Amino acid sequence: PTHHFTPSEPFPGDYAMRSHVTMLERLHKQFCAIDASRDGFIAESELSEALGPLFALGNFTTSFFAALDLDNDEVITFNEFAGGMTRLLANNVMDRLEFSFKMFDKDRDGSLSEEELYDALRALSSTGDVMVGEDVLREVCDALFTLMDEDGSGCISLDEYKLALTDNIQVHELFRRIGI
Repeated sequence: PTHHFTPSEPFPGDYAMRSHVTMLERLHKQFCAIDASRDGFIAESELSEALGPLFALGNFTTSFFAALDLDNDEVITFNEFAGGMTRLLANNVMDRLEFSFKMFDKDRDGSLSEEELYDALRALSSTGDVMVGEDVLREVCDALFTLMDEDGSGCISLDEYKLALTDNIQVHELFRRIGI
C-alpha cells in the first residue's frame, strides 16, 4: 500500500530541510552584519573589523579571508561565506580539516610549505594562553613538518595533513607543547 502524506504530516527529511534553512538564515544575518558597506560583498577590511584585533595576530584574518574567497576576486559573496562557514562549523572533522588546510595554504598551491606551517602555528599559538618563544615555535614546526611530510616531498599535501591530524599522537603532543 502506498502512503499519502497529508498536509499536517512532515515530509521525510523535513526537519533536516528546516534546520538547513535556519542555518542559512543565521549565516545570512552574520554576513549582513559583517558587510558594513551594504554592497552584498565582504571585503577583507570588513572581515578584519568584525573579527577584531585578536584575529589580526599572525595574519589570521588574511588567511581566513583567503579560505573563504574561493574565486580570488578579493571579496566574499554570500555563497562563499555560507559554504565556508558550513564546512567550518560542520560536525564532519574532515570538512573542518580541509577548511583549515585552505586557510593555511597562503599561496593556494594545494600544499603547505614549512613556512606556511610556521605561520599557521604562530597565528594559532598567539591566540592561546601559553606564550611561546620563536625558538620553541620553530623547533615544534620543524618536528611537525618532518612528521607530516610523509612522502618527503618538501611539502604537506591535504591527505598528509588530514592523516597527521587525525591519526598521529606525536603531532597532537607537539601542538599541546605550544598551547594549541
